[in-house]
This record gives sequence, structure tokens and C-alpha cells, in this order.
Amino acid sequence: MAIVLYLIEKTPVIVSFLLVLMIFLCIYPVFHFFKQFSRRLLALILVLICTGLLGWHSWPRMPDNSKKDATQQGPILSPAATKAIAQEMAKAVPRQHDVEKQLAPEQQKTQARVAISKKKSPIKSSDPVPPSQSCPNGICIGGDNNGSATVNNNSYGPPPLTFKWTVEAVPSRKSEFPNEITVVIFPSDVYIPVSLGIVCDSEVGAVEFDFGPNGSIIASSSAGVAADNNKIAYISFNGTAMAPNFPLYVHLWSNGHLQVVQVAKATIKRPA
Repeated sequence: MAIVLYLIEKTPVIVSFLLVLMIFLCIYPVFHFFKQFSRRLLALILVLICTGLLGWHSWPRMPDNSKKDATQQGPILSPAATKAIAQEMAKAVPRQHDVEKQLAPEQQKTQARVAISKKKSPIKSSDPVPPSQSCPNGICIGGDNNGSATVNNNSYGPPPLTFKWTVEAVPSRKSEFPNEITVVIFPSDVYIPVSLGIVCDSEVGAVEFDFGPNGSIIASSSAGVAADNNKIAYISFNGTAMAPNFPLYVHLWSNGHLQVVQVAKATIKRPA
């Protein structure tokens, strides 16, 4: 609060308001600590005197510009002194023909320098410019070469798609199969349309899949067990793509212990 009062502008209105506020704030301590009327009256008089002295010291005062104007104003000269100063200034300023006489030699020197600078310098034979080369795709052949160069430009495609998976045993939701596992499959890259084969170590009874807690749109889906090998489950669908951060959840049921051996892309052949 003291910092705010120090920073605000000290106008007569603000100073008056603060002085009156100080007097009112001192009334309660005077009546609380002094019980006799004479002491209270003496204390109030002292408060008024101290407040008045503080107000006289803090009251904003207008700057006295009369002294400042007097100090800034130059000495008053007499007419004779003014005339003498004017004559000295006239002698100091050169007349027009004197200026022309002084500038004439300088103009001649300047014109001579300009004329000399206009003389043509002998042309020197320039160094031979090296032949420019065209460097397609940042490949250049140095020296004086003729013919064409053969550059191997093998195109390397993306790395093959691989899969990682985790297996978790969960309580079976189908009464006909006592065992159920959830296989979470993570591809190494975005994969769509999906066509997967899941190889297990024992017979698979049923297959289902979804995207777990993630939303998805699945179209043209099929899932089941291979007809020629009941240890292989297959899944195919279109729509939402698999991704490293968007795995596929596959649910497998069996009558005995089930473990996933391999997950790979598969070509599903429909019976004719």
C-alpha cells in the first residue's frame, strides 16, 4: 500500500483526501487509549498539528517560472552594440563574387578529374571460362568428358511388412470352448486391406476380431479356420487400417492350451 501511495501523482485533491483519512484513522486510538477528556482533547490537537505539518510538507507546489525565464533570457544589448555585432557578421559572410572566385579553381580541378576518369582503359584478355556442366540429380562428371555416363539407379522399395503380437488368456465367452486367448497384433506399417493368417500350436475352434477400445469401420470381413489345416486361423477385411499405434484384436477359442506361433500376410482362397 505504501508503494502505491508513493507512486500515485500528488495532486491537491489526493493530498487533501489522504490527510482527512489520516485524521479519521487517528480518532479511534485516541478515544481507546485515553480515558480522560482533557487527554483526549490534547491528543486530538497534536494529531491535527502533525497532520497539518505533514500536509504543508507534502502539498504540491507549482514551479516558479519567473526565475527560469529570467535565467534563460539573454542579456539586453544596447543599439550601438547590436549595430557593431551586425557589422562583424557582415564581414564574416563572404560576398557572392568572392565565392565564385574561390569556387572557379575547384570546378576546373573537378572537371579535369572527370575528363581523366572518362579515358578508356585498355581491355585485358580475360581468363578462359570453364565450361558449365549439367548435373541432373546432383551427379556431375568433372573434366572434359564426351559421351554419356551410366549411373546405377536401383530403386529400393519399403521394407517388408512384419508383425508383432501379444497373447493374453481370458475367461472364455463361449460355453462350447473352455479356453480363450486375445491376440493383439501390431503391424510395422499401415496395412489395408487386411488378409492375415495366424498359425497356432493346436487346433483352433472359433475366431473373432475387432479393434478393441478403438473405433473402426469394417467392411467385407471374414474370419475362420482354414479348411485344410485347423491350426491356422484367418482374417480378412477392408475399411479401417491397421497401424503400429492402431493394433488389431483377435480372439481365438480352443478345447485345449493354445499358443500363437506365427502371424503373417496370407492369401485366402475361397471354395468355388
